[in-house]
Amino acid sequence: MGITRRKALLLGGGLGMSTLSGCAKLPFVGPQLTLTLMNFDSEPHSLNVEILRAEGGERSESRVFQENFKLPPLEEDGADNTVQESDVLESRKYAVRANLRENESVREKYLFYPDCTGNDEPDEELYIEVNREEEDEEPYIKFQQNWCGSDSWWF
Repeated sequence: MGITRRKALLLGGGLGMSTLSGCAKLPFVGPQLTLTLMNFDSEPHSLNVEILRAEGGERSESRVFQENFKLPPLEEDGADNTVQESDVLESRKYAVRANLRENESVREKYLFYPDCTGNDEPDEELYIEVNREEEDEEPYIKFQQNWCGSDSWWF
């Protein structure tokens, strides 16, 4: 005696409800990518972030994310200068571009390679920082990411 149609529908409905309620993680959904944007400059900035699938043929078909973020300045009193977007995309290889809207010459590119691939690993996190060494210099953009694998190379 096999599974009846009614039992299959009940099982599928139960799985769907538990997934929607956050009680289960589907096995085919991999780690997610979280963006953490930080401003270490005393001036506020508007940061444009564009994420492209690395294997896409054209820009229009490759773009999977584009957003403009308002970053608060770094305050002397330690006020929060961070904006975070959780679970933006599935973690996979991406080309990332960032530029300051108020100064388009301040731009940077980064090639993101996932490193946290196991289900018990934390989700991937990409950090995009706006920095300035001295007040009279232009700000610059810096990328970093978390590393999970023990086989990661550090140079």
